Amino acid sequence: MSCVAAYFDGETLLTARGDVRGTVVAPRGESYGFSSTFVPDGQSLTYAEMTGSAKDSISHRSIAVAELLQKIHALLQA
Repeated sequence: MSCVAAYFDGETLLTARGDVRGTVVAPRGESYGFSSTFVPDGQSLTYAEMTGSAKDSISHRSIAVAELLQKIHALLQA
């Protein structure tokens, strides 16, 4: 899970959360931390075995940031 926030004009707080579900496996790939032991649902590789761009496109951080950007865009359009 990853959470991000943005605070505007001293009044508006926007928050977003990104979650990725998956399976813990025996370590595979070159990495530290959980990246070598986590296979996201729908994938066959651990995060450590993926290219950086592939991992970034499905990571909990990218999901949270994308949601926050949508909220910022909606706020600015209002």
